[in-house]
Amino acid sequence: MIVHVDVGRGHCEVRDADDLKRLSVVVAGEAPDEEIDRTLAPLARLLSPTHAWVSVRELRAACAREGDAAWMRDYDAMVAFAASRGWVDDTGAHLRAHVVRDPDPTPQES
Repeated sequence: MIVHVDVGRGHCEVRDADDLKRLSVVVAGEAPDEEIDRTLAPLARLLSPTHAWVSVRELRAACAREGDAAWMRDYDAMVAFAASRGWVDDTGAHLRAHVVRDPDPTPQES
């Protein structure tokens, strides 16, 4: 699962919601951390330049899979796995994700 941040457009979305084996925040373009935080809210917030806290509740809602019982079960298992590895905050409400910065998000020609 990828939280994709397009700071230039002021837009944040979840991509690859079926991939519950990974979680990252990808920032397209360059921007100060404060601007990235504004674009991420309320879904996530930066913890450092390389990590972010992603809200368990907001991420689930952004994936729009409430009616899919199998997905919900797998999502809960992903959260439980993250907790077992220490990748949640003290409240259990946020998952820690790596932040990947893509300063040149233009597609590459082949």
